[in-house]
Formats: sequence, structure tokens, C-alpha cells
Amino acid sequence: MNTMNRDTNNEAAKTLASMFAGTTIAKTSASGGTITLTLTDGDTITIRHETRTYDIFGETRTKKTGTVGGLTLRARDAIENGQTITAAWVEKTETYREPSDYDDEEETIETISLYAMFDGDLRPTLLTNNTTRYSWKAEHPDFTIKRGSVSVTADSARISSSFHRPCDE
Repeated sequence: MNTMNRDTNNEAAKTLASMFAGTTIAKTSASGGTITLTLTDGDTITIRHETRTYDIFGETRTKKTGTVGGLTLRARDAIENGQTITAAWVEKTETYREPSDYDDEEETIETISLYAMFDGDLRPTLLTNNTTRYSWKAEHPDFTIKRGSVSVTADSARISSSFHRPCDE
């Protein structure tokens, strides 16, 4: 059983992987922008959907409410079947749209996705994701994932970005 994230140089990715590896989820609940996973050993993992808003003095975080419906159906099925999580990782994708003649603003769509591998299933399972559209890099989706006193943000634990902004020349 491979319980380590492939990105072994990334401490946040290793922390995220160790939070989930070998766990079995007994119960789930969602409230607002927070998903709580209660494990069979009584521990809980919370996943809080949020947006990060930047100002000129630094970063501030605010809880995002009204996000998509929590866990995916496929994840719920694996949890109901009592399947153990063998690995977990985060992927981030961004798409960028240049301003057109009719629209003077650029737009970026950014998605943070939390995936898991369940024992007995060879396919990755999307647990949950968070998508935000924005202009001028004003806000970004993220998750704060916490188990006990250990906490990690999904963006810091992501595997890689598939987005590269065109260089200004």
C-alpha cells in the first residue's frame, strides 16, 4: 500500500497524505462551507472551503459558504462501503481568458480538488472541490484541512499547477 504523496519534497503534501492514509470514515456531515469526516477511531478531519482575499498589506482568509454540495457521490459510496483511504492529494487547475473586444476584463477560473484512493478501487476518487471565478487575482479558492492539532491548506499541498500565465513581453 503506497501511502505517500508522489511529491516527497513537499512537506505539506506529505502532511496531507499522512492525515488520510489508513483511515476509514465512519460518518460525514456538512455545514455551510465545512465538511467533517468522523473516522472509525473517533478522530475527525475537517475540510473548510474558503476563499483567500488579498489586500496590499498581506493575505486575509475568510470562510466561504454556499460551496458545492460537499462530498461527491462516488466518495459517499466508498465511505458507505467502509473502504479505507490509502492515499490523498490535492490538484489545482487554473484557466485564463484574455480580455476580448467586447469584454475588457481578464478572467481566471481556479479549482482546488481533493482526491483520495480507496482500498479496492484502482481509480482516484474526487472527495470535494472548490471553484472560483475572479478577475485581477482578487480571490482564490482553498481548503483548510485539519486533523487534531495538524492543519494544512490545500493550495500549499497541491501536486502541480496545469496553468502558466502568458509572459508579458
